[in-house]
Amino acid sequence: TGGEVDAAAAPPGAVANAVDMDRDDPSLAAWWREAVGIYRSPRLARIFDPRYYISAYNETPLQYLDGERDVHGVVDRLVVYPDEVVLIDYKTHAHATPSNLASIAAGYTDAMRLYQRGVQRLWPEKKVRAQLLFTACAELYEFRPAM
Repeated sequence: TGGEVDAAAAPPGAVANAVDMDRDDPSLAAWWREAVGIYRSPRLARIFDPRYYISAYNETPLQYLDGERDVHGVVDRLVVYPDEVVLIDYKTHAHATPSNLASIAAGYTDAMRLYQRGVQRLWPEKKVRAQLLFTACAELYEFRPAM
């Protein structure tokens, strides 16, 4: 998907420098393997492989007024398709499993609702879907449309 990345290799020096860690640090190597596994997952190709979408944006700042409230945040990934936009927030949660995602996701409902409203303002003609990507188990959790 999207390019060749070697999960077995040490993380690139640029990655180590960006997070201010030694390239050979075992924690960095574990994070690298997890990230590459997510990126390569066939089940997640629709959000990482550019053959499936029109455009994608990473670390997208979002700020708007919701009534009197100033809403601001950073959306980890926005993926634009012909008929919809999917906003994705990454969550590590080492103990996340497919069976407990809903209970973990419940704590993010309000924030994701606000992100969804903001993204809808950017693409009013498209359906906006909100999802959490739990990296520890490579699973997506989608919030119900009635957010």
